[in-house]
Amino acid sequence: MVAKVITFLAATYKQVVNYDLSVKELLKAGKYDWQNEDITDKNFPSTEKGEKEVEFGMFHFKRGISSEDAIAEMKKAGYRPSTMKELLSFGKNNPDLQRKYPIIALGSVAELGGARHVGFLHGNGSGRDAGPDCFGSGWGDYCRFLAVRN
Repeated sequence: MVAKVITFLAATYKQVVNYDLSVKELLKAGKYDWQNEDITDKNFPSTEKGEKEVEFGMFHFKRGISSEDAIAEMKKAGYRPSTMKELLSFGKNNPDLQRKYPIIALGSVAELGGARHVGFLHGNGSGRDAGPDCFGSGWGDYCRFLAVRN
């Protein structure tokens, strides 16, 4: 029996993440044109400390997908969903990518207004935004998902 492996990994990036920086500091360093006031350390806490080089994977499923299915596909490829701090650090180092497509981090979930929310970077030709988006709303075929190799 031959198993067919399908990967949705579109690109990889090695970068250093400084987990000692606060979410507020990462937002400032990223020079986002707009950021939602709910993007805080309180809402998106982190337990990791220090600086660490990570291998980011950018997943593109080329179809609508639920958060749960996206996480399952990442795990099959040896990755875990990125956290808010990882997303903001990635956005700081790769500012133009979010102008091309939304980038989602499913690894940090905040309870906001009675619904679960995750990190979401998006933009257009002139601006870059950082905010939360609903975990359970489903994602369009144009979205990309940031993950970290286990």
